[in-house]
Amino acid sequence: MRADNQDELHQCTPSQFSWTPTTGPYYLSITTSNNGLQPQYNSGETVVVPHASSASWIVDVEEGSLVTVEVKDSKGQVAETVVRTVMSGPEHCL
Repeated sequence: MRADNQDELHQCTPSQFSWTPTTGPYYLSITTSNNGLQPQYNSGETVVVPHASSASWIVDVEEGSLVTVEVKDSKGQVAETVVRTVMSGPEHCL
């Protein structure tokens, strides 16, 4: 399984993630860090996607944070996106 996301993530803006379809449902979790070494934030929520091979997320973390999205299928296969840096978004959005 392979996961992809758009090249840039912008604060308070929807971002699209997709993955190679395997066996659903799929479980998505988002982890961010400020230095790329230790996770600082986990949404605390796992999003369940029953049958699709993509999902969107409104980027609700601070500009400059590093973001990784993990996708796990129902058989336990895991894929992660490339780490992306959150760019600025609309003013006063967080």
